[in-house]
Amino acid sequence: MSDDSSSGSNFRIEPLNGDNYVTWRVQMTDILSELDLWDYVSGNQTTMPASEALRADWKKKDAKALRAIRLRLAKDVLVYAQDATSAKEAWDTLADTFQPTGPIGIVTARRKLFRAQCPENGDIKEHLRLMRTYQSGLHALGQVLPDSDFSMTILTSLPDSWDAFIRAIDPTDLLPPATGQTPKLSSAKLIARILQEDRRLKQRTVDSEMALVTRNARDDSQFTCFNCGRRGHKQDKCRAPPASAEQRACIQQSVHQSRPSPRSFSHRAHVTETDDTSAPTRDNSRENSEPGGQVFGTVWVADDATADDIALAAAPDAWYLDSGATLHVCKDRINFFEYSGTPGKTVKGVGGHPVPQLGCGTVPLVSHIGHKLTTELTLTDVAHMPAATHNLISVSRITDRGARVLFRGNTVEIRAPNGALLATGAKSGRLYRLSVESGPDCVFAAIAPRTWDEWHHIYAHLNHDYLRTMARKGLVIGMKVDESIPASPQCPSCIKAKHHMWGPARIKGINGELYLTVYTDVKTRHRVRFFSRDKAQQLHFLQSYRAFLKTQVGRRMKALRVDNGKEFVNDAIKSYLRSHGIRLELTTPYSLAQNGIAE
Repeated sequence: MSDDSSSGSNFRIEPLNGDNYVTWRVQMTDILSELDLWDYVSGNQTTMPASEALRADWKKKDAKALRAIRLRLAKDVLVYAQDATSAKEAWDTLADTFQPTGPIGIVTARRKLFRAQCPENGDIKEHLRLMRTYQSGLHALGQVLPDSDFSMTILTSLPDSWDAFIRAIDPTDLLPPATGQTPKLSSAKLIARILQEDRRLKQRTVDSEMALVTRNARDDSQFTCFNCGRRGHKQDKCRAPPASAEQRACIQQSVHQSRPSPRSFSHRAHVTETDDTSAPTRDNSRENSEPGGQVFGTVWVADDATADDIALAAAPDAWYLDSGATLHVCKDRINFFEYSGTPGKTVKGVGGHPVPQLGCGTVPLVSHIGHKLTTELTLTDVAHMPAATHNLISVSRITDRGARVLFRGNTVEIRAPNGALLATGAKSGRLYRLSVESGPDCVFAAIAPRTWDEWHHIYAHLNHDYLRTMARKGLVIGMKVDESIPASPQCPSCIKAKHHMWGPARIKGINGELYLTVYTDVKTRHRVRFFSRDKAQQLHFLQSYRAFLKTQVGRRMKALRVDNGKEFVNDAIKSYLRSHGIRLELTTPYSLAQNGIAE
């Protein structure tokens, strides 16, 4: 065996860094005992033998013990033992340096043990290891803690979420049945139960997360937005302008009523008809007028719900041509240039499933013919039906307006009465998909009116009088206001933010501050901020601000304007202001405009 092996270099422990002396001391004792070198450190073999032969062996083993100690010291700690000439000298030097002694050492060790607290979602295993380390440190100082007290300390240090676990433990199991006997639930058994419960909770969390991932793995294309009616996203991710409450209710009703059963999904009707009991339709006088060169008439398009057509839902914004339809249909409210609601109106299929029609209007389209040529088209009297599978254009409505539809194999052409080519398409599944897309200008034209409160929030809580001036004089392009909903008399956010004192904050400051007080000079608008833990320091802030003006600016405070808050209007502040000849000005209750600068 080599000399390095005999000195214990094969034993790997964490080097002594100063903070881990208690655990290092225990491990080092075991290593030296295993190497039969502990007697040279403990003092049993500190006297050098008289015999020359025994003296040489003693020096050799003492050097091995000293080397074993030094090899397990961190670089910063080695300086304390590098000049030692024997193993016992190095051992005693390290003990004097890093082992706490005296009353302050005992108090520090007890504070670490009894004040230890595992945070919520903390590492329970690491926390229990730390508690054992603190207990060992206390025992090293001669302060032996009873096992039952240590068990209760462990339970006290657990997070609040472990209260149910703690209630399930019988307190009598932690106490020894008699003096000198071991309790039924010792600290070692308690730690084992805590670790077992921690593993169970972690496994349940992993299972829940896996289940959540599985549930959330659904394709977003199956969802319908309750704000714009489009498929492929949810309302919280919608980029369209906010819809009114009535429009959202109609969209939700449309989605719920149009969900067919799985068995009947593949048998949805092509041809639809308007419900006779619906609300009156719009004036269709334009339909009977002379058709323009690039204007389509009102059409309702139905879809064939075979497997091929279900696959077409991957392109939700596409437009399809259908010969079995009687109405033009558009799924998305944002595509309309002109729009009027039709509440209560429904469209029935042959299968008898009523589908709500939320509105009717004009949809601009851009037709792509070839690689370079584009033509602007307009569909009038288009039904808005978010529950429709596709955007559809009716062949019969087009031909009624004088246009011609030519089917040639797997392609289709739509030509105006004068022969001009308006649109082309190709067969996709059992429908013909047209090379058209929604016009770029319709997005801006379809902005829904917003309420006064919504505009108030958009313009950073601007005064309502200024908002009305902006809207009525047309100072902002696209500013449409829903006059049917009056403005709220007071904005809660404005009330909270526009006081001299703000708070309490939900998150404390570095020094526990919860409130902010601002003093503003009327002329210069110079502001001074004061942070505080409560509202009781306003007199101190007033004195500090007055001293600041006198020392830094050379001015005297003549008047103080505040609202009627009791933190400002009290006997202490009134007495201070009277004694220094400062006038107190109070604003009228609920009249924030009188405190304009602070607002």
